Amino acid sequence: MRDKYYSDDRDLLKWATLVHIASVNNLRTILQVPYWRPEINLPRFDCMGEKVTVSNQVWKFFRNVHNVTSLGREIGVSVAVISKEFDANHRQSYICEVKTTVEQVEHPLALFLDPDTGLQPKKCHPEHTAITDIQQLWPALEARDWLVLYQHARHTHTWRESVADQLSSLCGVKATVVRSDDVGKDVVFICAQKEGKA
Repeated sequence: MRDKYYSDDRDLLKWATLVHIASVNNLRTILQVPYWRPEINLPRFDCMGEKVTVSNQVWKFFRNVHNVTSLGREIGVSVAVISKEFDANHRQSYICEVKTTVEQVEHPLALFLDPDTGLQPKKCHPEHTAITDIQQLWPALEARDWLVLYQHARHTHTWRESVADQLSSLCGVKATVVRSDDVGKDVVFICAQKEGKA
């Protein structure tokens, strides 16, 4: 198997962005908030006429979001992942756990909000980061900390700018867009740094 097929392009861009921000800004921690919702039914495939389900071992090897913590040893930055399962009916409890973890890790940090599709548009669904999530998490960050939001393409031509403007408004600082013309062309990362001296 070629290396480029091991993980998808979005993950490559996602972690390249986070590692670059951490390196340039001398961050101590990258904290991923994956809004993790485990799969109930694993994919099936047809193998020599038999319907077979992907084994748990294979699934965990390729899809275990917590495996990325080992990247921390390579880059000299602590990489942590919120391990609590996300239940949209208990969003407030989830965000409280994130805030507690933010208080416990070393700063400065990059708080990476990594939902399936990004910031809520009009209505908030389980695959979104809610506006209220950001309103609660931004004040928990310290000076020099970063908030980084995964954002999948929306159905407008100006989706990148509109989400960046929305995050800028929520945080009270200018948010910037990270994107690539080479990989993960349908996603961007909206980044905002908390101002002040640590």
